[in-house]
Amino acid sequence: MKLKTLALAVLLLALPAQALAQAYSFPYAGVSLQTEEDWTLLTPDTLDERAEWLQSLGASVETVRADYAAAGTVWEVYLPDGAQVSLSVAQTEQTEAWDSMAFMTESEKEDFFLQYRHAPYENLTWPEALPGYLRCDWTLQSGDTAVSFARLMTIRQGALYALTATGVGLPLEALHAACQTVLEAMEYLGARAGQRIAEDVATPEPIADDGVVTPVALVDFVGITESDSTEIVIQTLPGTELTLLTASDSLRGTADETGLHSYTVSTRRESVYRYTLVARAPEREESRLEIAVERRLTGDALREAYQSSARAVSFYGYDSLTANAQGYAGEPVTFRGRVAAFSQTGGFPCALVYTANPGTGVWREPVWVVLTEAVLLEEDAILTFYGDVRGDTLPYQSEEGETEQAPAVVCRYVEP
Repeated sequence: MKLKTLALAVLLLALPAQALAQAYSFPYAGVSLQTEEDWTLLTPDTLDERAEWLQSLGASVETVRADYAAAGTVWEVYLPDGAQVSLSVAQTEQTEAWDSMAFMTESEKEDFFLQYRHAPYENLTWPEALPGYLRCDWTLQSGDTAVSFARLMTIRQGALYALTATGVGLPLEALHAACQTVLEAMEYLGARAGQRIAEDVATPEPIADDGVVTPVALVDFVGITESDSTEIVIQTLPGTELTLLTASDSLRGTADETGLHSYTVSTRRESVYRYTLVARAPEREESRLEIAVERRLTGDALREAYQSSARAVSFYGYDSLTANAQGYAGEPVTFRGRVAAFSQTGGFPCALVYTANPGTGVWREPVWVVLTEAVLLEEDAILTFYGDVRGDTLPYQSEEGETEQAPAVVCRYVEP
C-alpha cells in the first residue's frame, strides 16, 4: 500500500526580539521540521502560494505538483547556498515488515542495499556518522549541464524515508552537507507513518476466490470520510446476493453482470459507523466482511459541533482538570486565552495559553494547546480555542520560576 502523503503543515510564529521561529509538523508522514529564517519551504499544500516564485525559477505549479505526487514528496526545502532538499515517504508491504532499520538483521540490510546497487546510483555506502542511513549519489545530464544528486535513505516507522539533495553546480560534498543539515532539523514523531487511520477503519482484507466461498472485496475504500454520506462499492461475482447489516437496518442488493454493487450510507454524525457485509453467490458458501467508516468533521460542521458541545475550563474545574487529566481525556473544551509561550511535544508544536483573567490584569490557569492543523499564532495574541482534553499534563515555568504542570488540549480550531 502506498502511503498517502497528505502533508499537514503546522506553522508557529514566535517573535522574541524580532526573530522568526518556524516549526512544521507532518503527522501523516510521521515527521516534523524546524526551519531557519533563510530557508524556503514548499509542500503540496503551499504550491499555489508560491506560484510566482516557482515561475521565476522556470517551473509551474502544475508540473511541480505532479512531480510531488509521483515521488511521494512531503516537502522540499530551498537552502541559501542553492541546494534543494526534498523528503519523500513511501510505505509498502516490505517496509512495513522491516518496520525500522534499528531492528533489521544484517541479511535484511543487505537486501535493502542491493535494491539500489544499479545505475544510476553510485557510491553506495553506510555513513559511519549516520547510523541506520544508506547514502547514494547519481548524476544526470541536462543539455550541457550535469546535475548531481545525493540521497539518504532509511526505514523508520514502517516506511521508506528518502532525503534527496540537488543543486546546479554544487559538488557532492555540498549536497551531503545539505542533507545532513536538513536531517538535523527533522524529528520523527514516534508514530508510524499514516497511523492516524485507525486499524479498525482500515480497508478490510478481501476474501479470495477459492472456488468454495463467495469472493468479495471493497473498491477504492477509504475508512475515513468528511462527507455526510459515504458510498461503499463492492466487487464480487455476478448475481451475488448482498446484505449490508447496519446498526438499525438490513440493506439488500444484487451484484450486476460485472460483479459490482454499491451502497450509500449516512455518515452525518462524527462517529465510527460499523457494518457487516454478507455475500452469497450461487453455489458458493456465504462470506462476510466487517467494515468500519469513521466520520470526521471539518470546516463549518466541526465548528458547529464544538460550539454546541464544548465546555469551558471552569465547567470541569481547572484544579481537577490538572490533577486528573486522564479522567477527562477526550472531553471537548473551549476557552479564550492569551498565548504566552511555545514549545513542542512528541514533535508537534504547542502553545502555552493562559485561560483565566479574573480582572486583575494577571492571566492564570494555563493549558498547553497541541497543534495538529495549520494555524498561525503570535505571542500575546488573545484567541478562542476549541479542542479535546488529551488526558495528560506538560511542565511549564510559572512567573515565580517554579516548574508546574498544565493540562494538554489537542486543538481542533481557533477563532479570533
